[in-house]
Amino acid sequence: GKDNPFFGKSHTEESIEMMRDASFLRKDGPWKDTWGEKELQSILTANKIQFVDQKYFHLARHRVDIFIEPNICIEVDGDYIHANPHPYLQPHTRSSIHPGHKPDEILRGGKIVKEKWESDRRQTEALEQQCKQVVIRFYQSELETEPEKCLQEIIKIIKEARKQTSTKK
Repeated sequence: GKDNPFFGKSHTEESIEMMRDASFLRKDGPWKDTWGEKELQSILTANKIQFVDQKYFHLARHRVDIFIEPNICIEVDGDYIHANPHPYLQPHTRSSIHPGHKPDEILRGGKIVKEKWESDRRQTEALEQQCKQVVIRFYQSELETEPEKCLQEIIKIIKEARKQTSTKK
């Protein structure tokens, strides 16, 4: 109302940007770990692989699910939310199979599948190009049905990243 000292004023683009970044840096935000993220964290912990969860990258304006030094970002994508195009078991049922999503399918909230795929692709590209990160994406169903395969892919990429880092020194 009129008694508010900010009444009738507006934030500059710069101040809006600063507030947005500050909210991304807070750990108490809406960034609750999903089942898939928790599952991956337990796999990594059991294999003594150190990681940081929910790491924010300013240039890409994105918080990654799992980050492993020196430059590995891992995203755990929900099969429905990220529109897995491959057939997958419905979460936690082990019996009901979803046939996979088609490009023109409409997801909850009105988003078209190919738009979601494009959004994920741009996010991955921003991390790779702007932040110089290696990005791995797993669908939740992959972690549920093939955890060892996912782990082996992560280990392989960790070895490659460390090898590249040691040759640069």
